[in-house]
Amino acid sequence: MNLSLVSRNRLRALLVILLGSTALLSGSPAQADSWKNLLGGMDDQVYDLAVDTNGRLYAGGAFTQADVVTVYGIARWNGTSWSDLAYGMDDSVNTLVFGKNGTLYVGGQFTNAGGVAANRVAKWNGTTWSALGSGLNQEVLALAVDSHDTLYAGGRFTQAGGTSAYYIAKWNGSAWSPLTSGTNDVVRALTADTNGNVYAGGDFTAAGSVSASHVARWNGTDWSTLGNGTTGDVYALTMFNKRGSLYVGGNFEKAGGLVVNGIARWTGSSWAPLALGLSQARYVYALAFDGFGRLYAGGNFYIFTNNGPTCQDICMWSGNAWSALGDGNGAYAGMSGDVYALVAAGSGVNMYVGGFFSQADNIMLNRIAEWIPTPPPVPGLGSLGGVLMTVFMAASCLRQSSSAGSGSRATGALPNERARGSRVGYRMRGNPRCGQDPRSS
Repeated sequence: MNLSLVSRNRLRALLVILLGSTALLSGSPAQADSWKNLLGGMDDQVYDLAVDTNGRLYAGGAFTQADVVTVYGIARWNGTSWSDLAYGMDDSVNTLVFGKNGTLYVGGQFTNAGGVAANRVAKWNGTTWSALGSGLNQEVLALAVDSHDTLYAGGRFTQAGGTSAYYIAKWNGSAWSPLTSGTNDVVRALTADTNGNVYAGGDFTAAGSVSASHVARWNGTDWSTLGNGTTGDVYALTMFNKRGSLYVGGNFEKAGGLVVNGIARWTGSSWAPLALGLSQARYVYALAFDGFGRLYAGGNFYIFTNNGPTCQDICMWSGNAWSALGDGNGAYAGMSGDVYALVAAGSGVNMYVGGFFSQADNIMLNRIAEWIPTPPPVPGLGSLGGVLMTVFMAASCLRQSSSAGSGSRATGALPNERARGSRVGYRMRGNPRCGQDPRSS
């Protein structure tokens, strides 16, 4: 039988989950919530993550080594080992996103990709690097691809392809162009929906001729606001299956006049909180959904959960409550340092995490890790129902290539700047979406 690539991917994910479920069916625990390292990890920060249609993980950052492999700013994980991408970059990678044809777009501080001159943005075709025109004149912090496969870039730049473009620009495959007059300050986060809209978040208070407090929508022609926006910088944006509500993370107390504490949901007409938000040391740098529709938030924060240990730097929203990842071996569960990147694995079940941490639950992870969750129970079937749901998802859900985002990075430059007082965030990560939009109550 001549299987399509998608069919092969689905069957592979299905087999992995079925094999992992054998223990449950025989009476042993199937998949205890646990952290897994990716061999020796990285020697420096990971700023963004993306997954291709073959389930391979791509990591971008400031590192020069992945496990024992020499890499420069970008590396690929095939599930068992790390490899470089034609020598990589001459400076850090902040953001990654896949186009519809499988092209990997990369943005950052670099001016050279694999020996090719490429100013802050480049594309990888699976074998070689190439530039996107003359690129951008300053750092790229966020990338997103819309429903027409147009690439959008956000960052600190004021020129794109030699043309004035303030903090945001688009690439149509042959040329760069501005989005009217752009924004009045840095764009740190981008995402796109299935209707052709692109959402931008960052430090700005205006987009085009419109007053827009840190978040705005571009419909292909004009800018518009999302209510009263947020009271502080936006670092992360994501949507469930690229439609429905927009989830926004950053360093803000309020959205639309409501106290939300670092994270909020835009319904399309109004803002809503996610319980009490992430109320302590609220810096949310990354957002991503898993295949069950559970929202993961990463950053520099801690939050007291209703039961169980306190979330530290990473937390999961089920739709009505926050919960920690792992038992924490004590009062706190999560990471030993900031989380900058999140992306769901190829099956949509596990979650990859990147940042500036060295361990979680006393497991050495070195800036990148994989979270292996227990599937959520199904009413009437319990944990077995969760496994059966996982099997069904793997067989029926087509994974969307990430960005972020990603974004998703989900992206940005970078923790060392944050240490100097610059609030730097990361683009949302695009992820697999199967299930219902998890909405706050």
